[in-house]
Amino acid sequence: MNALVSSVLVICIGLLVTLNDGFPDRYSGKLPYEITMTDKQWEHWRDCEQIAKKVGHHHKLCTIGSNDSPARFLLWGDSHTKALATAVDLSAKNHGLTGKVAIKGGCPPLLPIDRMDREECYPFNQDILQYLKDNPDIKTVILAARWAIATNGTRYKNEDGEPYNLIDVKATKTAIDKTNTELVELGLKQTLSELCRLGRAVIFVRPIPEIGFDVPSSSYIAEITGRDVNSIIAPTVAEYRERVRNIDFIATSLESEGLISTVDPAEYLCGHEFCRIIHEDELLYRDDDHLSTYGAEYVSGIFDDAFIRLAR
Repeated sequence: MNALVSSVLVICIGLLVTLNDGFPDRYSGKLPYEITMTDKQWEHWRDCEQIAKKVGHHHKLCTIGSNDSPARFLLWGDSHTKALATAVDLSAKNHGLTGKVAIKGGCPPLLPIDRMDREECYPFNQDILQYLKDNPDIKTVILAARWAIATNGTRYKNEDGEPYNLIDVKATKTAIDKTNTELVELGLKQTLSELCRLGRAVIFVRPIPEIGFDVPSSSYIAEITGRDVNSIIAPTVAEYRERVRNIDFIATSLESEGLISTVDPAEYLCGHEFCRIIHEDELLYRDDDHLSTYGAEYVSGIFDDAFIRLAR
């Protein structure tokens, strides 16, 4: 099935768009490129990502949620954080809370950890830690990232890209052979230790299900060929649970120790058999692993309980 879907996406989509204007009698929605190019919310959070990269040079982080009070929380993480920002923004506004957002693509919020091929995450995360030290009114930190790829080190299904290798920037030569899972656990514990020392509460966002195929393109192909895109490429719950097994074990252990509370997008995205990629004719993903703006709005309720407590 993977080979078939891959062939369809690579070979056919250009042909189908060209021939007969993309079969307009059978398809009336947006074309795949239109879905991503017209997402104003995504562009807004991407602009905020550019600001966050300069936070060490006294640039102000973007506001998220209400803008009527001092910031009381920080949303911190990689591009999955950018995809979730709309969810946090919506829930925070509903509860009258203001926060800040710190995003750097490809960089999970793990203080002593960096990407082997990038080596720019550690300085960014150190800058964000300093930002928290300088802003004591921020009492809660929300950590989000593409945890599945960070712990496994591998791309998912049909996704292109190099392996995702982590390193401990403070490791000695005799301690450089740790696995990605061990490094994520080390990084989370170090991050939590620093945040605990600063008196911050931590909300950990469990992994968003990855799809492994471009969702807008797959949905387009499915609709014009009269097929159900969920049945073609949606991951089963079993596949999702296996993919996130390592990070779930780490998060559950940290939660049992009282170091974090967790929220889980899969409660909204996954049913009994598979994790949905489309809901009420709206795409939940903008590509093969990032939530769309609609998808983020759809899961925003996972933050409500935490923000109710924070608003007291």
